Amino acid sequence: MAQKVFSFKQYRAMDLFIFALIFAIIEAALTSLANKFINGYCVSLFYVIIALVVMRWGWCGVFHAIIGGIVFVIASQGDYLQMIAFAVGNTASMLVLIFTKLVGKEKIKDSFLLSMLYLIIIYLATCLGRATLLSILKQVSFFEILITAITTDAFSLVIGFVIIFICRKQDGLFEDQKDYLLRTEEERRKQLQNTNYEE
Repeated sequence: MAQKVFSFKQYRAMDLFIFALIFAIIEAALTSLANKFINGYCVSLFYVIIALVVMRWGWCGVFHAIIGGIVFVIASQGDYLQMIAFAVGNTASMLVLIFTKLVGKEKIKDSFLLSMLYLIIIYLATCLGRATLLSILKQVSFFEILITAITTDAFSLVIGFVIIFICRKQDGLFEDQKDYLLRTEEERRKQLQNTNYEE
């Protein structure tokens, strides 16, 4: 039976969908549990998921940023203004694309310090985006909201450090997928050539 070969676009769509589905389910569960048992703090995989998706697919992570905001507010039983603020504010996390452009994904992937800085940029940009939208829509102090966002989500950032550290050790997980596919294809070709030569 012939093995089905996916096109690059199909592979990307499937990968993005799987990340979005897993993210939505886990984020909803974590947010609901945090609201019940951890008063005043947030437990979220938002930052690490955005870090992974942006590393893998670049700007496509914007969809996951919006999904993350919507899921979080629904699970938190927030109002529609909060939903707008989080869904739109989360897209500020895409500012990390400037960092990836300047430094390069390969260098970020290969360096522990750059990987952590990459995650911190996502974290701070998201907090700024949320605080900006909430201050406008809710007519509250920007700096108070910003400080609250940074402090309540600090534990999520720590979790992100640990997960990214682990993901960096897994082949192809924390890597641009176009580069990964080209690299693995080249490795397969070399292996096939060596096998044919030995025969």
